[in-house]
Amino acid sequence: MSAPFKVTRGTNSLAAYCNTLKSLENSMQDLLRDAKDKFRSWVACAGFENVELAYKKVENNDYPIRVWKVSIELNATPYVALQYILREQHTWDSSLQQSKILDTLDEDTEIYHYSTESMPPIPCKEYVILR
Repeated sequence: MSAPFKVTRGTNSLAAYCNTLKSLENSMQDLLRDAKDKFRSWVACAGFENVELAYKKVENNDYPIRVWKVSIELNATPYVALQYILREQHTWDSSLQQSKILDTLDEDTEIYHYSTESMPPIPCKEYVILR
């Protein structure tokens, strides 16, 4: 495995954090615009039973791949569903090897590291995400 990810705070980190906030705000605006248009720009795909799966192609260079959307109805509050996704990955991701929170930036933002196993001879995949 590679060396642990180190989080530093400083001028560059503040600029990156502000850019991330702006990117998240833009993503939220895109989502609200799509919802207002009733997701007409999305292409539906066959998937699992009771799961809506769709993708769309994005016209700018910010997203070199398709953007995917998945929705499902749950008998849980949004908070409970979010906590299940964020805190209990080991219960729903069978390829998960390890996970940890590297840093908590504020009460709603953290830097999260996890690794998943792959089929041999492909090495495990590691991810560091801002969530």
